[in-house]
Amino acid sequence: IYYRLLVIKGRGLPLWIPGPNQKLDIGYQRDGMTIGDVGIITASGSFDFLFNICVPHDHPFNPPELPENFTPLALLPHDVDQHCEFQEASFLSSSSVKSRSEALNGFTFESSATEGAILTMPVGANSEDVASIAKFRKYMVANAEHWYRYILDVRGREPQNGDVLLVTGWDKTTAWGMATFSKTTA
Repeated sequence: IYYRLLVIKGRGLPLWIPGPNQKLDIGYQRDGMTIGDVGIITASGSFDFLFNICVPHDHPFNPPELPENFTPLALLPHDVDQHCEFQEASFLSSSSVKSRSEALNGFTFESSATEGAILTMPVGANSEDVASIAKFRKYMVANAEHWYRYILDVRGREPQNGDVLLVTGWDKTTAWGMATFSKTTA
């Protein structure tokens, strides 16, 4: 429900488990998902980080083995737009969910729909997005076959066509709340 109802908001792919895998490098755990990450969204709603195309082969975030012919894609400061997309007390919700303005401490929502999803960001959120998307698209097209072979043969994952994702933007916050609901009639 969460993914299906919030993906249409146009802010990327909503993750039910937004934090990184705790077995990854401590620096990656601190920074979280970033532009250039390649991975798969798991059935449980987390991002399975595989490697990053914007850092060198020997960067601590990247695993020892990388796709054949791996060369990093240079990410320059002018390639990225950074902004504060969501101010304090922001939220994203499915279209049927409405915020009640009389809530003084926290959020109060209501809906008459049979299902809905909400992401709250009490302290707001920062965003980064690739400005030079054509550069990333060209790099991905040139390397996709190597990525799939690596993911299948080296990493042992079994992605379907279209499952492998290249991160070209993110929204991050330090505090959030998530909720879904589904009403059934008897």
